[in-house]
Amino acid sequence: MVARMIILVVALLVAVSVAQNSTIVPDTTPGSACVLATEAACATLGRQSCTSMEKDVCGPCLPNYFARDGSTNSESNANCDYSPNQITVENGVVEIEATANIKFRFGDQILTASELYERHINFEGTLSSLRSELKGDISSAVDLLRMDVSTKRSELSTSLSSIISHAMSSSNDLDVSLANELLSVENAKADDTSVINLASSLGKAESSIDNIFGTLSQQGSFDQSLSGAISSVGGAVEGLGAELGDLSSAVAYAESVDVVAKHLGDEISTLKSAQAVTDAHLDNLIFSVKAQSKGACDGNQRLAWFNDIPYVWESTWARGINIIKLNPVTLNPVEDKNFDTCCRSDTPQEVAKMKAYLDAQPTGTTLIFTILDEGVNAIDDDLIAKIEEYGSQFIRTITYRESWVMIGVKGAAVGSVPEDHGGINAGGSCTGSGRPTGVIEQLYFAGKINRFNAELTNKIIRQQQSIDGFQRQGSWDGFVSGPGNWNACTDTFGIAEIGTIYSGSYLRYIDIKVYGSHRGYHPSSYFDYKHFIVMCGDKCSSVTLESNGRNLAQLWDTIHGGTGDYGGNGDIDIPSSGYTIAVYIPSVCGANFQHSIVVNYYTFEGFQTSFQPTNHRCFDMRGNNNIGYPHTRYNCWDV
Repeated sequence: MVARMIILVVALLVAVSVAQNSTIVPDTTPGSACVLATEAACATLGRQSCTSMEKDVCGPCLPNYFARDGSTNSESNANCDYSPNQITVENGVVEIEATANIKFRFGDQILTASELYERHINFEGTLSSLRSELKGDISSAVDLLRMDVSTKRSELSTSLSSIISHAMSSSNDLDVSLANELLSVENAKADDTSVINLASSLGKAESSIDNIFGTLSQQGSFDQSLSGAISSVGGAVEGLGAELGDLSSAVAYAESVDVVAKHLGDEISTLKSAQAVTDAHLDNLIFSVKAQSKGACDGNQRLAWFNDIPYVWESTWARGINIIKLNPVTLNPVEDKNFDTCCRSDTPQEVAKMKAYLDAQPTGTTLIFTILDEGVNAIDDDLIAKIEEYGSQFIRTITYRESWVMIGVKGAAVGSVPEDHGGINAGGSCTGSGRPTGVIEQLYFAGKINRFNAELTNKIIRQQQSIDGFQRQGSWDGFVSGPGNWNACTDTFGIAEIGTIYSGSYLRYIDIKVYGSHRGYHPSSYFDYKHFIVMCGDKCSSVTLESNGRNLAQLWDTIHGGTGDYGGNGDIDIPSSGYTIAVYIPSVCGANFQHSIVVNYYTFEGFQTSFQPTNHRCFDMRGNNNIGYPHTRYNCWDV
């Protein structure tokens, strides 16, 4: 039996309220009808436009809105609240207008649609297995019954054949005896002297008659055997009837299972239809924004999509940094701008215009940034800082002709927005490790719930990336090709200056990790890992948290000119010009170590780090014996 299923649709519905501050001022003075109660003004109250001929008052609540003071269907300037709890059933289709995931109650369990559908699949499998087993049992029973009937038929046939053969043999003997007696009678007629012989023949005839009666007695036994055989056949037939009755019951049960399965299939089909309608509603509640950058060496394109529809740019000049401004509620594109921050004669003016444009945007403004060809050749620290105000963590280290894209929000924390960059091109010659950026994406609310986008933006702005109460302010990474020429071994050490810190709050620290290897050889000899923490106020101290492998990289004291941790008592006083934090890389004869340096800098919430990372990302220390301090070139190719 399949129990009747009751599916309870549980929708987690989002209730939103129309803004409480109305711009409508009710005026009941005759002759002032519908002056302030315009359609736009009434819509902010969740009401229809004014239709009164006497008063300046809005109409009834909009569809799906209700007024808590009872004026839902009457004129009023009271707020109407939006209620999205719309559930309708028509022609077996359940339509749900909701923003939450749909769940179903099945008995005492709450299941998602996919879990209920999986149960249906499991039930179909169980039902199929049951059908297969039932079919096999019925087939085996019928085969056994057929074998039993065949055996009984064979036995009965053999018995009948034996009895009939015996009867025919007795009948033949009787016929021969009668023929002989008749011949004797005829002979007696011809010869009276044969009376004695006749009497003798009569005796024989009597004996033959006795034999006939004996045969007839055997016929009675035959009839009895035949009756027994017929009774056995009757019993077998009755058994067959009983088994056929069981078979009919099994068939009836299978048919009832088919009926239940069909009913369940109809309910699942109805559920799928309802889910499809719900999915369609939910699809209309999500708005997708995507973007990608392809620099000069990686395809040379600026790309954006809104709900997967390619954006058509209005600006015809595309080299440099391209920007699309988005509507704060609908997130549809409002305008696009191009700033050629590469290498035109008027590029300084372009940089100034971009600074002014970024400054003019209010906090919470969403902008898409994407580079085509080249976009960082002429940007300065001031413009970099303004772009970082939109959440960028990579703009400071983007190299010449490198791809870069970001969906930024003014006021967002560094690293809290979608952003990607494409890697280094070898001096702009397109022979490095550059690539197009990935396609970044941000999802927003659409349709009737797009008003939540402002709250989403506020959450991005408020987002904290904190460790033990500290907030990350930014990051930097760089690459080192270490000294160690073969076979002269004349290289000297090199210094990678990673940035400058200025005197400020005591609650600041810089996290530095260095990873090094020579061609991936054995860790004991050709592997290097260091983890440093630098704490700064008006002084700086440091500690080595972890060290493994060859023990090559060290912090470098740029004031006193030595290696090792900065004094534990804070003996480095930060001068007014700032203190340069650097990493020392020694020469390893015949083994040019490749090092990666990863830096994150933090401060307690409310303070500024005052740490300025270097604009360099690549340090080439090979063959540096004739290069003055810091014994490095800043080449990014072949590093």
